[in-house]
Amino acid sequence: MTKKCGSKAENKSGRNKQNSGAIAAPDSSAGLRKDIGRRRAIHAGELANYLKVSECTLGRRRKNGTGPAFMQRGRRIFYHWSDVEVWLNRLKRTSTRD
Repeated sequence: MTKKCGSKAENKSGRNKQNSGAIAAPDSSAGLRKDIGRRRAIHAGELANYLKVSECTLGRRRKNGTGPAFMQRGRRIFYHWSDVEVWLNRLKRTSTRD
């Protein structure tokens, strides 16, 4: 059974518990990055865990064209680590006015 992205849990205040789509800074765990960096492609779930966002957020970014470049093999989505690094570097800002 696949997880549906449309169902959103709410907390007591009525706000959505799911991530708003903001990218959290990845852990400074060099081990995870080193392990991911050795492979050419990583699965969408692994990237979502690394970025601390849901797979649904990555799906929305694929649909909107605002996420990293990806490949599709059948129903599975993969990302080249080099494409993810390029995308993350494009997100860097030096001012809130950017």
